[in-house]
Amino acid sequence: MKKEELNKIQPLNNLVLIKIDKEFNNHIKFKESGVKLYIDPSYSKERHSTVTGEVVRLPSKLIFNDHKNINSMQWLTSIELEIGDKVWCNWTAFRKAFDGSKGLRFVCEGSLYILVNYGDIVVSKRGDDIICLNGYCLVEPILQLDLPENLRDEWLNKLLKNDSIVPSTINKPSKLYGRVFKLGKPNEEYMEDAYSDGMDEDIQEGDIILFAKAADLLLEYELHKSLLGDRAFYKIQRRLMKLVYRGEKN
Repeated sequence: MKKEELNKIQPLNNLVLIKIDKEFNNHIKFKESGVKLYIDPSYSKERHSTVTGEVVRLPSKLIFNDHKNINSMQWLTSIELEIGDKVWCNWTAFRKAFDGSKGLRFVCEGSLYILVNYGDIVVSKRGDDIICLNGYCLVEPILQLDLPENLRDEWLNKLLKNDSIVPSTINKPSKLYGRVFKLGKPNEEYMEDAYSDGMDEDIQEGDIILFAKAADLLLEYELHKSLLGDRAFYKIQRRLMKLVYRGEKN
């Protein structure tokens, strides 16, 4: 495909045209030595699939709650993206583009382009500004020992009270608690009546939150973090947050 032809493409049905560098992250570069360790991305594709790209074209509007449209959004939100934004998406959207329909990917003058549903885009970066989309928030993991005492597992508190040494293998990130790093705008409505972003308490950046079981999904796999250096983040929608802890912030 030539550039002139690509410029004629207008995404429809909630699809966003994104330019990406590669299909997989196939190596790890060690900062201190500069040595590259190459890996086989065909094993655990979800861990090594690229999840970032640059927005090239946007749909004119978003379609919500249309049961006859396979690309219909499951929640009502507005378009916050702009052309040129760098975005982080759900890995499943990238795998769909490469492993599924060939109509979702293009090669134009040596560059890769894919179509991704707007609802699969989690975060955008515009200069230094980080913008969470689709009701998502970025939540930093908290190690078990860094949690307030009344939020820790009871067995761990017993170990600490007995002056027991807690092995590093036990002091892992909590699977239920995290600290809010960046808030996204609430979704206005969901297809499922049971879901809502409406809250009787305002969540603030820096708050510790309890989130739903199995909601601790990383924005990027640990080996390929790129949003803010080596910092890891969970991508959690507001609807999956259960409570906010109003204790002292670190």
